[in-house]
Order: sequence, then C-alpha cells, then structure tokens
Amino acid sequence: MPTALIPLGRYPRVRTSSVEEATQVFGARYSSVNVEPTKGTAFEWRANGLSVGAIDIGAHAYGAGHTATSEVGDVFSISFARGAAGANATIEKERVRLERDTTTITSPGVRASFCFQTGFESLLLAIRQPEMAAALGALLGTKARGPLRFTPAVSLTSGVGASLHRLVRFIVDEADRADADYDPLASPLVAAHLADAVIYKMLLELPHNYSAQLTEAGNAEPLHVRRAAEYLAANAARGVRMAELTELTGVNLRTLQLAFQKYRGCSPMAFLRERRLQMAREKLLQSPLASVTDIALDCGFAHLGRFSAHYRACFGESPSDTRRRRSR
Repeated sequence: MPTALIPLGRYPRVRTSSVEEATQVFGARYSSVNVEPTKGTAFEWRANGLSVGAIDIGAHAYGAGHTATSEVGDVFSISFARGAAGANATIEKERVRLERDTTTITSPGVRASFCFQTGFESLLLAIRQPEMAAALGALLGTKARGPLRFTPAVSLTSGVGASLHRLVRFIVDEADRADADYDPLASPLVAAHLADAVIYKMLLELPHNYSAQLTEAGNAEPLHVRRAAEYLAANAARGVRMAELTELTGVNLRTLQLAFQKYRGCSPMAFLRERRLQMAREKLLQSPLASVTDIALDCGFAHLGRFSAHYRACFGESPSDTRRRRSR
C-alpha cells in the first residue's frame, strides 16, 4: 500500500487493494465504474474526504496504474491532479490530458474513461445534479430545459481554472487545520456559503452549454428584480411580507410580480420557497442530529406535509431519503 500522507487525513473513507470493493465504494458515492489494473500490477487505493454543504471533496491516491470507465450518473466532478503522475482521459469522445496544469470535468450522462499512471493522486470535487440544477435555475430565472454540460478540460495555469483550484485547496487546507479545539468548517452556514461559492463560480465562469444564456440573463434582469431576489435569499428563513419587497424596490406589487415571472420564471413567493428548500437540503446534509421537522421549521416551513411534497418535487427524493444518503 502507498504510505505517503494525503490531504483530509481526519476524514478517512477507504483503503483497499480489492477492485471489487473499490468499484462498490466509488459507485455508491460518485458513479458506476469499471476498473481494470494495469497488467502485472496490484491495485491499491486510498481515499479521504468530506462533504461541505452541497459539495463533496475527496483526496485519492493510487499505488498502481489502472483504467477506469464510467457512465457518469447524477454527479458533476472535477479532478485536480496533485503529483507528477497524470492520466489520459476520454470524455464524450474528447481526449484530455489530466495533469497538474489541466483539470478534467465530467457531467451527468457523459461517458468517461481514464487511464491513470502509477502513483496518481488527486483532489476530486463532486456536486450532485439536483444542487447544480437548482443553482442554474436560480441564475437563469427558470428551470433549465436540457442537461448541463461543462467543457471537459480547463487549464489550471491562470484564469477561472486557477481560481477554482485555489478555492478548493483553501477548503481542504481549512479542513486539515481542524483540531479538537476548533473546526473552521463546523458551522453549517459557513459550509453552505463555501459550497455556494464553488457552485456559482463553476456556473458563472467555467464554459458550458448555458454560458451564453447566463450572460444574457445577467445583462437583462432589472435592478428591482435582482434586489428583491437577493433580499428573499438573505431572509429566507423568516416570514417575508410583500410590502417589504415593494418598499425595498420602489415598484408596486403587480410590477414586481410580472417582472419576477418574466425574468425568474416564477413569483417572488415561489422563488422564496425554492431558496428555503435549498437551505433545508443543505441542513439535511450537514446537520445529522437535527430532525426533519426541526429543519423544516428552521427554514420557514410551517406545514411538514407541504414541505415534504415540495421537497420531493424539487429534488426527486424525500427529506428522509436525503438524510439516509447523508448517513451512509
């Protein structure tokens, strides 16, 4: 087994030389995968990792070369190589070299194949499709009509790639600094905002098939809609009256409702409900000791049955399903 330390050592996940165990563990957390060790070598894999709000960061180390092929499930993933070893990747027929200066991005529904060199190490950032879709919808002002697809390769030497890499490394470094007296990521609110920073940086700055629409939406949306949306997002956990929004924006209720419908694809109250649902999901993933009822109430939902129905409609699973997946 490789013995060099890898990041996130306080959060061990797996240490195995079994290909079967590796495929099961990787498939449960990310996507189904077929692993084939390089001929004449013994497979070895160590992984640490933690969830921070709606994102997951894993530190991986392999002691032998191997190929891995998968049909990516409901996870967006970005791999940052850490050492001298690299990998050759084919993502939806596009060939990419994964190394310290270049990252690879896989999107749900895309076939991906990687050929890893011996000793490959990486940080793997993963975001599930419902979280990314909710953020994209909030930026577009309406639900996206088709799947989101990122460009498979991004340079890490400058620009957004380098900036995103620094942000992920900052989160990892903060997690590694935690001790018995202080954990920089212990606050669910801090974790949620860090996750949002990663997700929105990806959507607003990395190239993908909705980039042009996001640019148009950002340029066209009136100031009073943006102010109202920001106010609703910042005050989602409490009751917000429409009178507050009209006073804040300086426009009458009818004008605000029509503008919200045009540019956000929903009413102000529907936007508020979606933000509350996102908050509830983040709490379910980050607060294992809190009950579903308490989380619903904390996020502004007074009726548990309606909360559960709206949650399932938004994320395709019940609040209890999310809680069970977090506890695995």
